[in-house]
Amino acid sequence: MEIPPLNREIEQVYAGVLAKGARAVAVTSAGPGEGVTSVASALAQRSLLAGQSTLLVDLNLNNPSFSG
Repeated sequence: MEIPPLNREIEQVYAGVLAKGARAVAVTSAGPGEGVTSVASALAQRSLLAGQSTLLVDLNLNNPSFSG
């Protein structure tokens, strides 16, 4: 079974975060439409799949992607 390219990239980022022992990750961009929400959501989902306690916070006050 082959892992899709996007999943491979998320796995690489996730593995890098684990290797550094980070407990928090910030995903930022210089402008809108650069995929911050997609990457942050994918990393959060990957963390949940690993059984880790996960909190995803959207600090974009102008155009938040998640609503409460």
